[in-house]
Amino acid sequence: MGLYTGIAQDNVTINSGTATLNTLTVSGALTATGGVTGNVTFPVAAVAAAGTNDTNATAISDYGVVHATGADGTKGVKLPTAAAGKVVIIKNSDAANAILKVYPGTGDKINSGTATTGSLNMAAKTATVLVAIDATDWFSIPLLPS
Repeated sequence: MGLYTGIAQDNVTINSGTATLNTLTVSGALTATGGVTGNVTFPVAAVAAAGTNDTNATAISDYGVVHATGADGTKGVKLPTAAAGKVVIIKNSDAANAILKVYPGTGDKINSGTATTGSLNMAAKTATVLVAIDATDWFSIPLLPS
């Protein structure tokens, strides 16, 4: 392969071996081994908390930002399956000032809690960032008791 320089086509420019994308839309997974800089937008989903345990809590279907409503101290949401490096940001926007229960996916844990059924209890009008450190373990920022 030769070195290309001074090439511009639609939203791609190549100069001195560096490619610049003005816009990149990915419908599947995107892996960036060297990191990502600039503006990054996470998907945002509004979900209504439901159920009383890990089996009937509202499932969070994707990684990204979750705006959770409807918490009443017993209702909850369930994280997607843990995978190293995945991130879920949850905001408990409950109007009734109630706890939101956040459950891990089946076989997963939050902050070394009980697998599958150990919930993270979020106070009303708080937020947390949950990061998967491997295929079964999530930790919260700030580190909250589970």
